[in-house]
Amino acid sequence: MTDLTTPEALDQLEGLARAATPGPWEYGEDNLLVRRTTLPVWRLGSTTASDDICAIGRAWPNSEANADYIAAAQPATVLALIAEVRRLQRWKTEALPVMDGLQELGKALNIPPGKRITGPDAIQAAERLQAQVRRVRWQCNSWSYGNSWNKAARRAIIEALDGGDH
Repeated sequence: MTDLTTPEALDQLEGLARAATPGPWEYGEDNLLVRRTTLPVWRLGSTTASDDICAIGRAWPNSEANADYIAAAQPATVLALIAEVRRLQRWKTEALPVMDGLQELGKALNIPPGKRITGPDAIQAAERLQAQVRRVRWQCNSWSYGNSWNKAARRAIIEALDGGDH
């Protein structure tokens, strides 16, 4: 499993977690026969099952940290992490089109890349565009400008300003 975020990898990891000894897991000290050698080991086991899940030789570097890690990475923890990855993947799937739309809005409002598309910058840009639309509409409808323009052209401009709803 190299990419743990693919649906297949998450399904496989979930299956492994569900098949493992249920937790909570903890560890304690004991002397056990490991590979035909008596070593002091960290025994890791479930508080709800009688069998140990593994033993780690205390002579190994980082053995206590490894035991802490294994005990923390119990099935419930792994299942919670998988659920969070899936939730974030759904959020990402829904958020990407919104972000694309905001980028298009930024382009339409002439907000340069790197500036916020939402908030005060976007509001100011929208207000500037609205003022330009009002000014052009006024020019199309005013008597002094209106007399020199073809009525069909004025109507087409007003329809374009209104989004073609007229």
